[in-house]
Formats: sequence, C-alpha cells, structure tokens
Amino acid sequence: MPREWSWALVAAGACAVGALGAESYARLAAPGLAGATTLLAGSHPWTVREVAVRREGPGGAAVLRMVGEVRRQGADTAPAAVVVCRIAVGEMVQAPLVFWTLLLLWPAQHARERWLRAALGVPVFLAVAIALAACHTLYAFADASAGLAGDPDPLTFAQRVSEFVEAGGGFVLEVVAALLTVAVSQRHGRPRARQHATG
Repeated sequence: MPREWSWALVAAGACAVGALGAESYARLAAPGLAGATTLLAGSHPWTVREVAVRREGPGGAAVLRMVGEVRRQGADTAPAAVVVCRIAVGEMVQAPLVFWTLLLLWPAQHARERWLRAALGVPVFLAVAIALAACHTLYAFADASAGLAGDPDPLTFAQRVSEFVEAGGGFVLEVVAALLTVAVSQRHGRPRARQHATG
C-alpha cells in the first residue's frame, strides 16, 4: 500500500477515535487541568471551584466547564465576580490526536529510538496539553480581574495568548512539540558504536 494511502487511513482512524473518545478523554484530563489551573491561579486573587465535564445546551453537547471566583484583593472574603469557562471536548482531544499521531508514525531507524520517543513524549505532551487548556481558562480570570480594575474592554496578555491558540496557534504548538521530541529521540536514540580494544 502506498505511504500516502497509509497516512490517509491513519488520519481517518484518528478522527474516528477523536469523535468517539473525546468526552472520555476530557473526563480523564479534568483533574490534571484543575490542578494546573489552581497552581497557576495561586499567585492571583482567583479561586477554582469546579472543573468537570457537563452536558449543556439544547442538544446536550459535552463541554469541559470551569467555574471560578475572582476577588478584588486576596484578603477579600466574598468574590467580586464568578467566571464560567467552557471548552468543547472535541477541541480538547485535538492535542493528543495531533501530537501522538505525528510522534508515533514518524519513521524511526532503531527500536531504541522509538521507545525513547514514546518515553519523552509523555511529559512533553502533558505540558503542552495542560498549557493549551490553561490558556482558555486563565483568560476568563484575567479578563474579569481587568474589568474589576476599571478597564471595560481589556486586552490582557492572557487574551492575546488565548486568541493565538484559538486562531491555530495550538495546532502549531502541538506539531512543533512532536517534532522536537522526534529530533531529541533521533539524536540520543542511536545505538552506541562498540569500541574494540586493541594492542
């Protein structure tokens, strides 16, 4: 079978897996996203109350919903605003589909290289997936804080990053992360040449 057809079949299979497993993946990723968002929000007067998959809307579409509270100052007891951020589960599953499909199907010269690539891919993927999802959620916090500070139409750094991710930057980051992992595995996954003693 020509390589082009093989890639087409893999792409079709990845799309099918994404469509069928998007909600399950989102439920699996929710605790990690909650922990990462809570950690990143810790230096601000923000509190994460809920990160969970819910079904909303007329059709009951599954979304990852984050509910948080924003205070004017960290010492305030009552929140000044409540933010609700929603991410479609289909959008969340894009990261593992793009990253792992590219990473695992990229040709490898040695078995050691392929195993090293898979091992390096785990922490790299977790960092990329959490960072992309956090961009969406932290934007809601930053936007609310800027509004409470008196800016009715804020253009925060978080908003710039979120717009970049939504405009295709997320896909670019996933591809670049996979290619960098491939490059590192190719560099360090080659079997070392045996040195023969002489004399």
